[in-house]
Amino acid sequence: LCWRGSRTGRRAYGAVGKCARILTVPMVLSVKTGTSLNCDKTNRVRFIISERGRIVNWRDYARYARQSADELARDCEVQVFRSKGPGGQGVNTTDSAVRMTHVPTGITVTARETRSQFQNRQLCLQKIASILKRRAQPPRVRKKTKVPKAARERRLADKRHRSQLKRQRGRAGDEW
Repeated sequence: LCWRGSRTGRRAYGAVGKCARILTVPMVLSVKTGTSLNCDKTNRVRFIISERGRIVNWRDYARYARQSADELARDCEVQVFRSKGPGGQGVNTTDSAVRMTHVPTGITVTARETRSQFQNRQLCLQKIASILKRRAQPPRVRKKTKVPKAARERRLADKRHRSQLKRQRGRAGDEW
C-alpha cells in the first residue's frame, strides 16, 4: 500500500489503484469493543474498512462464504502476470500467474502453481473461499470465571503476611 495525505484520515492506494479509507493502521484493525458493539470489554473484534467505506465483520464474511464460485468471481478483480521462478520458457513467456482481489472485503490472493491461467484462477477462488470461511467464524463469547474461595483466602493471607514483614522493618535513620 502507498500512503498519501495527512496522518489522520489517510488514504491508501493498493495494487489496483483504488482508494480505501483507513483509520490509523492498514486494513485489519483489532480494537477493544465497548457498548457500541454489545460485547464485553475484553472481547476483540477484527474488521476492515472496505473500499466502499463500510466496516466488514464476521457476519459479512459468512454471507460471502455462502456464495458460489461464480458469484465470488463476479465480485473479484483479476490481474494476470508472468510468473517467476523455475520452469524456463514455459513460465517466462506466458501470463499464467493470477492475482485476484475480492473487492468487498479487500482480500488479495495469488496463484502461480500451474502453467494454466484457468487453473490458477480456480485456485485463487478456492483460496478466497477458504479465507472467507475462516474469517466467518463468530468471536468466542467470554465466560466469566469466579476465583475459588480457597485461592482468595490464600491470596489475602499472603498479603497479610507481607504487610507484617513490611511493618517490622525499621525506618531509615532508626537506631539499631
